[in-house]
Amino acid sequence: MPRKTFKLSKNNIKGSGLPANVTLPAVHRVASPLKRWLMGTYQGSYGVDHIETYLDEFTFRFNRRRSPKRGLLFYRLMTLAAQAEPLHYEDIVQNRVSKPSTAPVGKRSRPKSLAITNPGKPWRSTVPEP
Repeated sequence: MPRKTFKLSKNNIKGSGLPANVTLPAVHRVASPLKRWLMGTYQGSYGVDHIETYLDEFTFRFNRRRSPKRGLLFYRLMTLAAQAEPLHYEDIVQNRVSKPSTAPVGKRSRPKSLAITNPGKPWRSTVPEP
């Protein structure tokens, strides 16, 4: 599936003398929920490698946010997923630089904070109460 490309054009809003919310009223209605969704869903740990996929997901959810039949959202998503070709990690990542593994080598030892003797369980004494 080929990627969509967009040609961007620059417009000088300052030159018009109007505030941005007057010139571009819909931008704030989309940008604010997008920022909240990214911070809430991904806790601010999203990267540029996957940003196009994240924006596709947000667009799908945003376009169906006021659907009267919310149950159909999941049904429609599953229908689209079943009809689509398999998508591999390499297909959705823009920056395909492999990252070195940071896994520890060899046998791991216990941290020193856990190397204490067992204090026992004094509340489980075998002495019967009178």
